[in-house]
Amino acid sequence: MPRCSQPTSAISASGQMSSDTWTPKAAAMQSEALMVEPIRAALQHVHDLDLTETEYASGYGVADVVGGRACPRAWQERENLGLATGLRPQEVRLLSALPPMRWIPLDEAAFRAALALSTAATVARLLARIGVLESRGSRVRLLKPVPAPVTDLVAVEAKLTRWRDALRQARRYAYFANHVYIAIVARLADRVDRGSLYRARCGLLAVEAHRAFIAVPSPRRKPVDPTMFRNCSEYLYGRALLQCP
Repeated sequence: MPRCSQPTSAISASGQMSSDTWTPKAAAMQSEALMVEPIRAALQHVHDLDLTETEYASGYGVADVVGGRACPRAWQERENLGLATGLRPQEVRLLSALPPMRWIPLDEAAFRAALALSTAATVARLLARIGVLESRGSRVRLLKPVPAPVTDLVAVEAKLTRWRDALRQARRYAYFANHVYIAIVARLADRVDRGSLYRARCGLLAVEAHRAFIAVPSPRRKPVDPTMFRNCSEYLYGRALLQCP
């Protein structure tokens, strides 16, 4: 599976910040942006990731880096279904609310998915067109599941020095990720309390100028919210389809 995602960066082409826009916060943001590519390279190597993106809005904050391991079989099945994009969150929620091969009222499905009835009806029509769902009157049923395109998700919160702030934010990524890390500059990595990392089940990435390495491994966990896991998986899949020729 090709690694399709292209690097993104908040740094200008010159790599410099003009004096009239310099502030301590802006300088910190620039420096944290420079941490992204070493982090991506380290994660791709250690976790064998195929897909990576930056600045993922998870619903519980914005993860600096997310990545996943693609499932080729699922990609082929989705191609056979004619899925040319990732599923939208509303589609994920409706599919998650439907029991396989059992008719249920659309209003019940909408309630389970926390969707307005009109939205659920629109989503049901779209899914029916690709043969995933069958709609008959006011009832719907799931004909075949849409396989998740990613089997493993990793999320990282990067800070220059404020590892406690990074850890508070990173703990929320357990809702959708299998592995969670904080990342700080390597020279301060020894200051991070290992007990806090252990209790949060969070790993530590130490970042140098042109590389990053894992100072504390992240234990694998089951994401707290399967729907949020699926949303991130679909986001990575959709981004990959847009960026691959």
